[in-house]
Amino acid sequence: MNIVHILPDNNSVCGGVKVHYQLAELERALQHTSYVAFRRKDLFPRWFLHRVDLERTYTDIITEITDWENTIVVGWEDLSTLHEFPSKYKVSYVQGESLFNRQANTEGIKFWFSSKWNMSHLPELQGSLIEPYIDNNRFYAAVKSPTNKRLRILVLQRKNGVARWREVAKYLSDDIQSQIKVEFLSDCHEVIYASRLRKADVFFNHSFPEGLGLPALEAMLSGAIVIGYSGGGGTDFMVNEKNCFYADDGDAEGVAIHLKRVIELSKNEKYSYKSQEIIDMGFSAEGTARSYEPYKTKMQLKESIQKIIEG
Repeated sequence: MNIVHILPDNNSVCGGVKVHYQLAELERALQHTSYVAFRRKDLFPRWFLHRVDLERTYTDIITEITDWENTIVVGWEDLSTLHEFPSKYKVSYVQGESLFNRQANTEGIKFWFSSKWNMSHLPELQGSLIEPYIDNNRFYAAVKSPTNKRLRILVLQRKNGVARWREVAKYLSDDIQSQIKVEFLSDCHEVIYASRLRKADVFFNHSFPEGLGLPALEAMLSGAIVIGYSGGGGTDFMVNEKNCFYADDGDAEGVAIHLKRVIELSKNEKYSYKSQEIIDMGFSAEGTARSYEPYKTKMQLKESIQKIIEG
C-alpha cells in the first residue's frame, strides 16, 4: 500500500508536521511505501532530525504513483487538499479539533485523531485513535545543576508564549520573581530545544487550545516540571498535582499559584527537587511520557490501515 502524507504550506516549527514524519517511518516499518509531501521543496522543514528520503513535492507524488487504487492520502483538518489527489482512500488526521471545518463535506473520508479529547469533541465523525509518540533518544532527563537558587523556567515564544507568561507574571511578587530565571526560546532546531528542556526546572505549558500537546510530554520526559494549561488535549495525559500542575485554560492567576507552590517545595533544596512530592511527580511524569512510545503508535496504525483497506 502507498501512503502519502499531504502537509500544509507552512514551514514554521510545528509538532504536527513532525508527527507525520514519525507516522511515515512507522508505516514503512509495516512494509508500506510512505512519503510526506509538500507543495514546494522550500517548504521542507529543517528544524528537526528526519529522513530526507521520505520527502516529496506534490508534483513528485503525482508522477511517481501510478496505482492510486492502492494508495491512502493522509491530510490535515483541511479536507480540500485531499481532493487534489485521485487516491481510492482518503484520511484526515485531526490534530486540533478547533481547526476542523464542521461544515466540510466528509463523504468518503476516514478520520484519525491524535487524542481521545479530539475524538470526544467531534462525535459526529467515526475514526481511529492514532497517538503521536515521544522520541526518548532525543528527549531525556539530565542532572540539573543549581543556578544561584533561581528556578529556571522555559517559555516557548511561539503561539503567544511571551504574552501568556506576562499574564502570569502579573500575579508574581517582586520576591517571587527574584527567585526565578525565565528563558524565552524562539523557534530553533529540535536538538537545541531538547538541550534547553534538559536544563530547565520548569516548563511553562502556555498554549491553548491544543489537540494533544507534544511539548508538555517532551518536557515531562526531559525532567522539567510542567506548569500551565492543559490546552484541552492535554487532559488525555495530564493529571493535576500528580504528573504536572495546570489551571483552567487562561487562568493566569491559577498558574501563578502553582508556580509559587513549586518554589516553596524547593526553597531549601537549591532547586534540586529533593522534596518527596516533586520527586514523585517527576517519576510519574516520566512514566506518562514513556507511555507514548513507538510500538503503541505502530499497532494503532496497523489496525487502522487494515480497517481502511477492508472497508
